[in-house]
Amino acid sequence: MKVDLGDTTADALRFLLLGTGSLLVLRLAYAGIELLVAPPVTLALPAAIATFRSGYLIGDPMTLVVGAGGVGVRLAMAVVLTAGCTIVGAAFIGGFGKLLGFSAVRGAVSAARVVLFVSGAWWLYAALLLPPRSVKFTATELVRTVRPAVLGELSLPWPGKEARVPLSSIDRIEHRSMDSGSEPDGWKEVAEAVSGDQRMELAVLIPQNSAAERTAQRERVAGLTVLLNGMLRK
Repeated sequence: MKVDLGDTTADALRFLLLGTGSLLVLRLAYAGIELLVAPPVTLALPAAIATFRSGYLIGDPMTLVVGAGGVGVRLAMAVVLTAGCTIVGAAFIGGFGKLLGFSAVRGAVSAARVVLFVSGAWWLYAALLLPPRSVKFTATELVRTVRPAVLGELSLPWPGKEARVPLSSIDRIEHRSMDSGSEPDGWKEVAEAVSGDQRMELAVLIPQNSAAERTAQRERVAGLTVLLNGMLRK
């Protein structure tokens, strides 16, 4: 017995399968690249920093990613934004071509191919390699980079802003449990660099559902804070 789903339902199912398959392929590719790009670290501080990368493939062992979501969320956003950019680009070029007397369909298809490749490459790069907020420790200073991003998750192709703070001017690294104002449980675990009355976020973990996960988060941030303070005292 053959089930007739109708053209609209069939197209919707094809789109769903395509999106699911794309995410699966991206996750598998990410796992393979992570094995090649991110070598195992054994020193205590780089190992602790590596747990605050939020899935970004960053080769520098002294770079922290500040407050980013999971890699799965970013890859899903990359797929959605690529599809959106492709549709908008195809519609714009198709309509513009029609006004000039060219074939709207041919222009739309050509534009879709170009936009699909360019936007897909950028959003994938942003999801895996370009965090909106990061902090890099060097031998003499702390460098914080903030980039404009879509929903605070995927960096846009615009220049970011850098703030450089000499390590000698940092009084201490402090761990705090803070009122987030927006998270479900109303708090977050934060490691901050304190210099006089100025504070700079270095690592942020948002609350999880279980008490055990919350305790583990608190211990991770506290452990990182101890190691960073040890680095400052050297």
